[in-house]
Amino acid sequence: MQAIAFGRGCRAFIVINNEDISLAEWLHTGLAEGEYCDVISCDNNRPPCGNTGRTCRPSIHVDDEGFALFNVPHIEDPMIAIHQ
Repeated sequence: MQAIAFGRGCRAFIVINNEDISLAEWLHTGLAEGEYCDVISCDNNRPPCGNTGRTCRPSIHVDDEGFALFNVPHIEDPMIAIHQ
């Protein structure tokens, strides 16, 4: 597999996909429960996710155990980053 994910404790989490296909994985983020915006495709880190001309990816929901489902495409910007 050519993908990597890592976090900065309870501060941030990033997933990078270098596969030839999209990646869909449940991962433990270490972040608090809540909704987060992908700061790679959006201008802010909390919903409503806004941008200046690009389409934001859907918000990422981190559950009460710190897990989130990441759907990372294999096309332009094959990464998702969220932070507190």
